Amino acid sequence: MNSWLECSRPQSEPLLHICCGITWSFPDFVNTRKFQCEGRGSESSSYGHRCIVTDSGFEKLRRLRNLEALDLSGNRFNHSIFEPIRQSSSLKSLNLSRNYIGSGSDRLSGLDKLEILDLSYNYLDLENVFSTLQINTSRMALKRLDIRSNQFQSFLPNEELGALRNMEYLLLDRNILDENFLRSSGVMSSLKVLSVSRCGLNGTLPLQGLCDLKYLEELSLSRNKIIGRLPACLGNLTFLRVIDLTDNQFTGNIASSPLSSLLSLEYLLLAYNNFEIPISFESFANHSKLKFVTAENNSVILQTNSISWIPKFQLEALTLSNCSQIPSFLHYQLHLRLLGLSRCNIGGDFPNWLLQNNFRLGEVYLDGNAFTGSLQLPFLPNLEALDISNIGSIFPKLSGDNNLSGNIPAWLGNSSSLKYLALSRNHLKGHIPPDYCRLEGLWVLDLSENNLAGMIPSCFSAFQYLKHVHLSKNMLQGEFNMFSNSSYLKLLDLRENNFSGSIPKWLGSTFDITILLLKGNRLQGTIPPLLCHARHLRMLDISHNNLSGPIPHCLGNITQQAPITVELPYRIFRYVGFEKFGGDALINIEYSVESFNLDIYARFIAVFTTKYNTYSYEGGILSYMSGVDLSCNQLSCEIPKELGNLTEIHGLNLSHNHLTGEIPSESSNLQNIESLDLSYNNLTGRIPTQLLKLTTLEVFTVAHNNLTGRTPQSSAQFATFSESSYEGNPFLCGLPLNISCTEPREIPIYPPAPNCCEDDASFLAMESFYISFLVAYANVVVAVVVVLWLNPKISIGSLEFIQLLSNTNYQHHLRLLSLSKCNIGGDFPNWLLQNNSKLGQLHLDGNAFTGSLQLPFLPNLKTLDISNNKIRGKLPPNIGSIFPNLFVSIMSNNMLEVSDNINNFENLYLDGNNFSGPIPQKLSTALFLSSLDLSENNLSGNIPAWLGNISSLRSLALSRNHLKGHIPPDYCRLEALDLCENNLPSCFSAFQNLKHVHLRKNKLQREFNIGAIPKWLGSTFDITILLLKGNRLQGTIPPLLYHARYLRMLDISHNNLSGPIPHCLGNITQQQEGSRFSNRYILTDAYVTKVFGGDAVIGIESSIKRSLENMLVDTYAWVGAEFSTKYNTYSYEGRMVDYMCGIDLSCNQLSGEIPKELGNLTHIHALNLSHNHLTGAIPSEFSNLRNIESLDLSYNNLTGSIPTQLLKLKTLAVFTVAHNNLTGRTPQRSAQIATFSESSYEGNPFLCGLPLNISCTKPREIPIYPPAPNFCEDDASFLDMESFYISFLVAYANVVVAVVVVLWVNPYWRNVWFYFVESFMYSCYDYLALKCRPNLLRSL
Repeated sequence: MNSWLECSRPQSEPLLHICCGITWSFPDFVNTRKFQCEGRGSESSSYGHRCIVTDSGFEKLRRLRNLEALDLSGNRFNHSIFEPIRQSSSLKSLNLSRNYIGSGSDRLSGLDKLEILDLSYNYLDLENVFSTLQINTSRMALKRLDIRSNQFQSFLPNEELGALRNMEYLLLDRNILDENFLRSSGVMSSLKVLSVSRCGLNGTLPLQGLCDLKYLEELSLSRNKIIGRLPACLGNLTFLRVIDLTDNQFTGNIASSPLSSLLSLEYLLLAYNNFEIPISFESFANHSKLKFVTAENNSVILQTNSISWIPKFQLEALTLSNCSQIPSFLHYQLHLRLLGLSRCNIGGDFPNWLLQNNFRLGEVYLDGNAFTGSLQLPFLPNLEALDISNIGSIFPKLSGDNNLSGNIPAWLGNSSSLKYLALSRNHLKGHIPPDYCRLEGLWVLDLSENNLAGMIPSCFSAFQYLKHVHLSKNMLQGEFNMFSNSSYLKLLDLRENNFSGSIPKWLGSTFDITILLLKGNRLQGTIPPLLCHARHLRMLDISHNNLSGPIPHCLGNITQQAPITVELPYRIFRYVGFEKFGGDALINIEYSVESFNLDIYARFIAVFTTKYNTYSYEGGILSYMSGVDLSCNQLSCEIPKELGNLTEIHGLNLSHNHLTGEIPSESSNLQNIESLDLSYNNLTGRIPTQLLKLTTLEVFTVAHNNLTGRTPQSSAQFATFSESSYEGNPFLCGLPLNISCTEPREIPIYPPAPNCCEDDASFLAMESFYISFLVAYANVVVAVVVVLWLNPKISIGSLEFIQLLSNTNYQHHLRLLSLSKCNIGGDFPNWLLQNNSKLGQLHLDGNAFTGSLQLPFLPNLKTLDISNNKIRGKLPPNIGSIFPNLFVSIMSNNMLEVSDNINNFENLYLDGNNFSGPIPQKLSTALFLSSLDLSENNLSGNIPAWLGNISSLRSLALSRNHLKGHIPPDYCRLEALDLCENNLPSCFSAFQNLKHVHLRKNKLQREFNIGAIPKWLGSTFDITILLLKGNRLQGTIPPLLYHARYLRMLDISHNNLSGPIPHCLGNITQQQEGSRFSNRYILTDAYVTKVFGGDAVIGIESSIKRSLENMLVDTYAWVGAEFSTKYNTYSYEGRMVDYMCGIDLSCNQLSGEIPKELGNLTHIHALNLSHNHLTGAIPSEFSNLRNIESLDLSYNNLTGSIPTQLLKLKTLAVFTVAHNNLTGRTPQRSAQIATFSESSYEGNPFLCGLPLNISCTKPREIPIYPPAPNFCEDDASFLDMESFYISFLVAYANVVVAVVVVLWVNPYWRNVWFYFVESFMYSCYDYLALKCRPNLLRSL
């Protein structure tokens, strides 16, 4: 092996340390007891240099018979390394971490003396650990085992855990564990360290097993999904020094938990849970060893101390959030190195005393408070991070902001160790001090949203390690070339200042930059093409400047090579107590504090405008956002078609410029685009029909241009755009504009767009350019003539190619022809089919063909698509015989009539042809029909029963017609049925094979219109969408519905349902299936030309055959599902259904409390419980709805305060709790909550705080509400009918007795009553006399 020999210090026993250098040979090391061949830092490997061990090297390794310790970590060994290791039976310590061992048949055996084994960070995917270690369990001496980050199917069967009775250190992070592992762990009685972080554990902690580990010193349960309170038996772990419960769902008050009795605790890590943290911390007064407490993102409880107390502990780290005041015990803390009191809204003067008392402070985070006054900070020699900014909001004057004023403190420049400085969103003024130039190690600088003026000091060029710069919303001026030496720059935010000059070209050489925000300055000149070298750029905003010239074509190369970065939010204290194998937790946590600022910059906000709104993207969300904003400049020339290469982009804004030419059809490649704004330019031509492919588009506008022709077809996303998206184009017609396309109008002819050059005006001399261009042009012409004259083969081939392009009249061997969406016009090209008798696939859809069909005999035709044309008349009467093998026939959106001979058709689409009258009887001859679509016509009459006699029919669509009558029972064999928007009065339940049923907007009665929700829906395990909105359903929601585990859309709103919401409803929408929907039909026109050694023609035939076989696997999937969310009704079609998940229970009579189990619906996007009678508090578990976009709890009787945990909902777009009985303060105005207006909270008289105009400082009476009734979820009966009858009769008798008593006691009321009875009797007599007397006279 190539290696060098290293013995850096004397050893008490022989040591052989091999790394990279000379060839190994060690005949003198036979008695070596320690051998180390570990990777060193290098560019050659992600783990360092590799130990290149040959077969001879392995053989010499076997000669080390006394070897006790072997370290081969950080290499790339595979499972073959096990075989030579098995020979070292004397091994006691083996480290194979960070290799690529993977799977294989080799096993570790014969190592019965092994005490320490590290297999972490490999790719072991065996059944369990004992599948890798073939060790005699009766003699096993293993004490320390590290298998973190592997792929074991399980750790060990629970019944075999007893074999680990001598285990002291067990590290299992990021593996799969049995759900009962903690319950069975008590048999490992010697354990001192146990780490099961990120193992997918859920439920509550067991009362036995874990609590039996009486010698346990370090315990990590972080980043699981464990819920509930801590069991009291944890108090038995009296040796526990470290407990890490970060990022779970634990609840309860820690003062009354077993944690308060564990006096040996040194590290208490509770962040990101639902604990109640008393602000006094008095219950931990006697914990003299306590050093580290992380408890942010919990609920802090304010309380008054009964007596003053002095804590026995001296903390080194403390993090809290939302605490409202500074804990009193901090007055006695003198050894703090990490202090985080973020988003606490404390108020008062800045606590300079707190920093003076703790001169060792290395990190201070006091952002998001309401501190005032000036800064008088002491000198802190170890200070690396200082954050005293306002809350992370883009909106000013919100509660919780710091209001520090005065000049920016210059003395901070003396803190040479400072890496992170954030003073944003205050009222600081003056110039940026030149003293800051001494902060050469600075990584993050945030001075945004102050009143700073002047120029940035030129000495900032010394900042080589700067990564994030935030100087937006100040009054800075000049240029910013001083950042050109910051080669690690990732984010540069200089928005809304007075910077001038041109965009620096050095930005293109900053390869790591991902976010560049220069909006709202006075930049001019052109966009430098060198900017295109910034391949990792994901957000580019240079809008609202004075930039001119064309858009560089190469701009289409950015945002494509985005690096994958995982940067934790800086407030998550990265405890690494278990990272150093077998080490002391204290040492590792000290190391964690030193390296804590590695990712502190990840919390910063990047602000970007899209969808008519300004959004802030924070932390990991930045990796998902990509956008370009060039609006409000003076840019000219055509839009480069290369911008279509930006397939990852979400927002593109080119509005308010002077762009000319047509909209590139390549824009249809922007598969992830959500907002496309091309308004207020001088664009001409038509809107490309290819844009209909953009299925993610939410905002689209081409208003105020010079576009012509018809607007895009109102389908998919384009059906959601209003007239404002197209206005200001006088020659544009079609819906949603109120301009008809049938009236002839003059089409303007625009001059060609100017030949714009992307370089500066002075880049070349135009006279020289013209001369060189003419010379080059002449050379090219001469070269082409010479080549064609010398090579006859090329000459003939070129002429044939030109002739082929000029005219298709000479093509006679076509087998696949696709001219889709060409808008050709004129008569249907029957001649084209006559010339090519071998046609197998024909796609002429999306044109403007007129006339009639005169089709020839095509025996091989299997696919015919002539949809979206203007073809009239009947289908040819012999169409069944001229196309004997036709498999798919798509003739939608024409003006055709059905012919007699269609008996061999299998898939027939005739929707949108304006058929009228009854369904044609001629269709009964299609005995092989599998799919039939007659929707969107004007058919009337009853639904024919004879359609059910077509035995092969699987899919039938008759929606949007005027059909009536009952649904025939003969339709029971169907798999997909769409009868929406007709006049059908009834339905039946005999559909045994149905997968898709669409019956909305009819006049159905019985089962699905009145009565209760059927219980059998819960046994329909495959149901994914259930829409029962707007009927007269009553009764309760059946708990059996939760068995429908694949249910993704549930809408039972606008009914008369009552009773509580079942708790078990939180179990649905969790087991998401794969994609169950496909497009209407799948056409593959891929040419298979890579058949090895074969003829390309054979490959094409095979491709066509395979595409036809799979073309209609899910022919019924084109029917969409409608769901209401965000105050709108959206239609989800095809694969889009897989991405939508929502529940709507609004507008019913539901009562009781909101079940906290609804917080388990982590995949849900919309939840609407409005307009019911729900009571109780809003569950704090709603903070687990990480994908929620719309949450509506309005118009109920909810009480209590709004949980602060809802601030975790980063995707929330619509939120309302209006018209309830909520009390307390509105949530802090940060993240998504800052975007909600007063209407989200109105109608709650005892709610205060912004955006309501109600102050929280004035004392007011808080209403006390009775506890919510204890509703039973059983569905045996809505109420006990026997008790109802008895209570009704008793009440009726009481009323009668009460009336008699009143009439007997009070003579006046008695006389009135008798007078009323007498008057009523005479009225009845007169009425009967008038009705009966004429009949009596006639009979006489």
